[in-house]
Amino acid sequence: GDRGRPAAMSRGALVMLGPPGVGKGTYGRLLARALGRPLVTSGDLLRAQPKGRLDRWTNSGQLVPDEVVTDMVFERLREPDALASGVILDGFPRTVVQAKALETDLGQPVELVLKLALKRDQYLVDKLLGRRLCSRAGCDGSYNVAHVENPEEGVFMPALLPKNGSHDTCDCGSPLRMRADDTETVVRDRLAVYERETLPLRDFYRERGVLEEFTILRGLDDMPQLETLVKRRLSATASSS
Repeated sequence: GDRGRPAAMSRGALVMLGPPGVGKGTYGRLLARALGRPLVTSGDLLRAQPKGRLDRWTNSGQLVPDEVVTDMVFERLREPDALASGVILDGFPRTVVQAKALETDLGQPVELVLKLALKRDQYLVDKLLGRRLCSRAGCDGSYNVAHVENPEEGVFMPALLPKNGSHDTCDCGSPLRMRADDTETVVRDRLAVYERETLPLRDFYRERGVLEEFTILRGLDDMPQLETLVKRRLSATASSS
């Protein structure tokens, strides 16, 4: 429908792309802090919707349609904090249609698209299968027991274990569990879907000249380098506009 043109944003959006398991949410949160911009994730927006708004899809196990997600994101982008400082987008756009809507309906320049990657898919699989959550209700312990290391490639991503050093017990004493859908078959399938979905988006932004690809080698130790890169690209965009 007609979304109406919102007030123009003074700054644009930084879009985060990356496969499941790359740690996009974590890097997004850290960049949001470093840049003083709100992090807008489609997943959080879906969870925050008023009761009933999404029932007709979620009750029948369907995905919420693209245009509904687009409307939700655009509502969020009209909030004063987003208009004032620009945003970091995670999980949106997922399609070229959404990317074009972001440009035309919002008049919202995408300043930078940061595509995170690991050296090889196997590392993503290891990291996804290494995820562990605390099994006790109310404890939000979240860890990763996968240690990924390859000196020849400069890859060193140590496990993120509880303080107690255990692979199977949370610091609160309760057992750790895997997510039900973290099986190798499901994980590889999700990676394949991501590749298929994201290729057109990557090409779209590459043609726009705003794509920056960054390969994570050392997990969170790469954060300072990533932050420097992003700030450099954003200031270059700001000075050229």
